[in-house]
Amino acid sequence: MAKKNKKAEAAAEEIVAEETVLSEEDTEPEAVTEEPVQEEPAETAKPAGEEETAENKAGVVSRPVNFRTGPSFTNAVIAELKPGANVVVSGTVAGDKGKWYKCVFDGRTGYVKATGINIIG
Repeated sequence: MAKKNKKAEAAAEEIVAEETVLSEEDTEPEAVTEEPVQEEPAETAKPAGEEETAENKAGVVSRPVNFRTGPSFTNAVIAELKPGANVVVSGTVAGDKGKWYKCVFDGRTGYVKATGINIIG
């Protein structure tokens, strides 16, 4: 019976030794290269849906987008805008999944997800 206990103890010590080696490897510090951090000016938070500023800038549609009645994917579609269509961006609002532009297209006002428009003016 003493042989079995010695074998069990040896096996347990081996397992503990392996776990110790693994945990030491996991805790080794990684090389860190520090890059200078550029501080950006703090932005003032606006309540959801509130317009920030009227931009009145020219914009060009960069990919097919839906021109909607509000800044949400659940709002009705006024028109489908094709790449190259020109719009006037009159403001920025917070809406579904981020920033939307309030735009004028063909004499109508509507909203387009900001990722679909490039500001050019």
